[in-house]
Amino acid sequence: MFANKKTLVLIISLTLLIVILLVANFTRTKPQPTLEPSLPPITKFTPRDLNTVPMASDQSVDLNSSAIQESKLEIDKIKPKLPFRENFTANSGMAVEIFIPKIGPDESEWALTIQVTGIDYQIPTSEEQNAKQAFLQASNRIFDWLKLQGINPNKLYIVWADKKYARDKIDSWLKSQ
Repeated sequence: MFANKKTLVLIISLTLLIVILLVANFTRTKPQPTLEPSLPPITKFTPRDLNTVPMASDQSVDLNSSAIQESKLEIDKIKPKLPFRENFTANSGMAVEIFIPKIGPDESEWALTIQVTGIDYQIPTSEEQNAKQAFLQASNRIFDWLKLQGINPNKLYIVWADKKYARDKIDSWLKSQ
């Protein structure tokens, strides 16, 4: 009879333990997936417009102008931190990649190349809202990263894309916010 009581207590204890674990597992709050909060529009940082590059009398870039020199100084500060790459999913679900390559010997020392891929820059204006928001999220991330590196994006000339249609679309998005 002593063995039966021992067995019975063991069975009841195990049953209670299992019930407690099951209840705890089902009542535990499961974390809800969260989307990245919508980032505010860029207001503090507006890089210099490439259409306003100071020109010398011979129609070449005036490398001695203060604007070009300021941009060059900012780029010199960031060179050791390059290349920079970040992948993220925009609020729209779009997969976006940011890439700032190392500055090669054949590249301008006063203009920073930034590639934002995963966005369709040839999308019709009537359908561009998600693409525009994804790009603006990417540009916010870029400007935040630059600021963390001690760079003032307002002093930079940025080449956003190698295709003219993409640069034009990006310029319109940055100016329309």
